[in-house]
Amino acid sequence: MDPNQQKKNPTKLILIIVSIVIIVLALGGLIYWQYAKQKQTAKDKAVVEKQLSDLKKELEKAKSSSTTSKTKEETTPTDPTADWKTYTNEKYNYTFKYPTDTTIQESDGSDTVTIQGNISEKGWPTIIITHRDNDYFNLPSGKDLLTHLKEKFAWEAEFFPSSPNAQINGPSGKISAYKIEIPRSPQAYGSWNYYFEKDSKIFEIQMLDPDTTEAQDLYNNWLITFKMN
Repeated sequence: MDPNQQKKNPTKLILIIVSIVIIVLALGGLIYWQYAKQKQTAKDKAVVEKQLSDLKKELEKAKSSSTTSKTKEETTPTDPTADWKTYTNEKYNYTFKYPTDTTIQESDGSDTVTIQGNISEKGWPTIIITHRDNDYFNLPSGKDLLTHLKEKFAWEAEFFPSSPNAQINGPSGKISAYKIEIPRSPQAYGSWNYYFEKDSKIFEIQMLDPDTTEAQDLYNNWLITFKMN
């Protein structure tokens, strides 16, 4: 064999071995890179999923807080009479609140008190509190109130219910009252009339033209503020 050929064979073998090593290292590097990439991707995915989970929790928390706040606002009604003025009747010892755009008129030595607003185009707000303190109207001892009312207010007798159907705030609880509803006629507004007795005295509260929801709301709110002391 040619000595030169013998020298070339080890060199060729070394080149082959080096090439194989390079290829193995390249393949190993590629495999490791793909593994590292997959591992990083999985890690990134876990981080993203955790961030999404945390964000979802924060959104649910904010939604729950908003719902709770809204529910609290909805369940905490505002007082429609908060800015109303207060009236006190010293003679019969009662108080009530009335809208700032209405006026108070007293007559008959405070036996009649009228609350009235702008009635240029309607009959409300008009509230008339009448105190019937005389022998004719005062309730006799032992006499049934309903029977007495039907006798003294005979023109309204047909409208009285068979038992008390309303309440008035009293000094130590509620006072039973009779509420009648007088229908509107071509000549006059309809009305809500309340009748009750305190210390044998008959009181009448008349609310004119309660046909609309707005008028009814005002009258009902006003009645809540009325109190015998």
